[in-house]
Amino acid sequence: MASTNAPTEVTNATSTPAPTVRVKAGPSAIRRITPTTRNRTFWATTPATPAMRYRVERRMRPLSHRGGSLRLGLIATVGALLIGGVSSPPGPSIAGTPFRTVRVVKAGRPHAVPPAYYRPVVVSGRAFPAARSDYLSMISFGDDWHAPRLRLVNGKWLQVGVHEGIDIFAERGTPVLSMAAGRVSNVGWSFYSGTMIDMIGVDGRYYFFAHLSAVAPSIAPGVSVHAGTVLGKVGNTGYGPPGQRDVFPPHLHVGIAVGGSWVSPYPFLVRLYAATVAADRRGQDTLDRLAAQGRTAEWRRMAGRLYSADGS
Repeated sequence: MASTNAPTEVTNATSTPAPTVRVKAGPSAIRRITPTTRNRTFWATTPATPAMRYRVERRMRPLSHRGGSLRLGLIATVGALLIGGVSSPPGPSIAGTPFRTVRVVKAGRPHAVPPAYYRPVVVSGRAFPAARSDYLSMISFGDDWHAPRLRLVNGKWLQVGVHEGIDIFAERGTPVLSMAAGRVSNVGWSFYSGTMIDMIGVDGRYYFFAHLSAVAPSIAPGVSVHAGTVLGKVGNTGYGPPGQRDVFPPHLHVGIAVGGSWVSPYPFLVRLYAATVAADRRGQDTLDRLAAQGRTAEWRRMAGRLYSADGS
């Protein structure tokens, strides 16, 4: 479902106190959930500080309809968004609705910043293979190593073999990152894996990434990469001839082999993801503090270190 609402601008054209933005949002739209906000919808109000005017394009759009509830993405750079209630004076306000973009700017001078991704966090030479969004990360994965796997046999789908990898579910287009330094060995298509990339790490492991929607322009057989290099984008290609997609939800299949035998990537992924989330939160907390204090120049420098447009 596409948006039909044009962006709405709220300007501070007078010398009155900085305006506030009042956005109606459910708890799933907020970066952090606390016991007091978990099960209710509330009005959150935050001042339009200079740092907010630099990065305040709030995108409220549907990301998922899991369980029948609409989940909304909301770019939020100020921790005040977590506080229920309305500040005084309220200033200009706009009722948030799905598919509406609210942009706070200086009079006639918008500073639109598109959604971005946290930069890779490298731990002991390895990086989590899916970039985390800076507005709402939809990444999820479980231990589906050796789960029953479907195969097309004589025109029929049958349970044949087991799943020799881990599926990381994420939005289509999420950057896929190299887990380690190494060299790309193959880029191509296979019936079940769709668009895929193979690489040999300097650690001796074989890394396999499947179901991509696109391959990065710089990635080709023989290309050297480092941990966190953008290889391509998450998709749902495969289970058919070249170009086949949409048979299953977008996700990244990650396989790791050692000495010619597949091993479960799950323990690696759990550790890497935990370290990535912790590092991102530390960086975001610093940004929130700088924004709340109106330290625009420092905020911009920190944002440049923390975010990138393509997850690199």
